[in-house]
Amino acid sequence: MRKTLSTHPRRPRILTLGLCCITLGLAGAHLAAAFEGTGAMAVVMGVMGVFCLTCLPSLRHAGHGVERSAFHLMFMSAAMAVIHLAWISLPGAGGHQHGSAQQPGAMTAPGATMLLLIALELTALFLASAVIRINRNALRRTSPSLTTNH
Repeated sequence: MRKTLSTHPRRPRILTLGLCCITLGLAGAHLAAAFEGTGAMAVVMGVMGVFCLTCLPSLRHAGHGVERSAFHLMFMSAAMAVIHLAWISLPGAGGHQHGSAQQPGAMTAPGATMLLLIALELTALFLASAVIRINRNALRRTSPSLTTNH
């Protein structure tokens, strides 16, 4: 017997709503960083925050755009988690301190914030993956078989 994630009819909506909340939080964090920063980094953060917000309408309303937006968020979350991890772990990166000297192994406040962002990005990645899987299972159950008898 094959188990599926969708055992309760409200589970897809709850997961999608959770993904929307995390996406909104991540977009807010990027927009806040844009207002605090200066120069090119502020522009990049602002664009990324607005870019995150573009997925919310199609995620919130059921339809064909849910899976596409979830894929988009899944790949963007993975990319952002890697970028944030590289930002705090590469030598000389300074953990958003722009190369300031710090003791090896010491966690700065911006470094802790980056770890929190990485955790949120990975949670968004997990939820987006679950939304895609549940959406595909629901489509399989409701659509007619695509195979033909030739």
